[in-house]
Amino acid sequence: MTAINNQRAWEAGRTASIIGNARKTFFKNFDRGVEVADFLCNPDDWETGSFLHSLSSALQQYGKLTDKQYEAVCKILDTREEKRLAWEKEAQEKAARSKHIGKIGDKIELPVTCTNYYNNYKTYGEHFHIYTFETENSQILTCTGNIDVPDEDNNPLKSTKYILKGTIRQHNEYKNIKQTRVIRVKLSIKED
Repeated sequence: MTAINNQRAWEAGRTASIIGNARKTFFKNFDRGVEVADFLCNPDDWETGSFLHSLSSALQQYGKLTDKQYEAVCKILDTREEKRLAWEKEAQEKAARSKHIGKIGDKIELPVTCTNYYNNYKTYGEHFHIYTFETENSQILTCTGNIDVPDEDNNPLKSTKYILKGTIRQHNEYKNIKQTRVIRVKLSIKED
């Protein structure tokens, strides 16, 4: 029998060999083993103490997952893929029906709903806001700057319907969705 000069190094090598063999077996026995391992590859990607963090740690520590753990991760991956496909389909439909509004320089007055509002976006040391509005026929209007919003704290409410008055500045596209940028915007609450 050969003497082991460095017990710690020998144990580390033995452990690495066992984990490597477990991982090879995991990849061989499970059809989606590589996909699952890639998804869980880094425990730091997941919130400490979460289910996915514990699975990622188990995969790192033991080189494999149990059947139930594997099935749970496959279900998560399938759900994510279904959601991604649904979002992609929705984005394509939205892009297909999007149109620019009016001509550059036209003054407009339209009923809109606020869909996004980014507060305190900083540029060059100044604060300004980015607003995204949607018309009743799903066309997108954007504007930047400070707008007097007829709501508390000067924040637009996403469910409130407004009448937007402004001047068309340019026609843009963002993620294949046509948008109309408006300047000199005035908002008032739409009366039903």
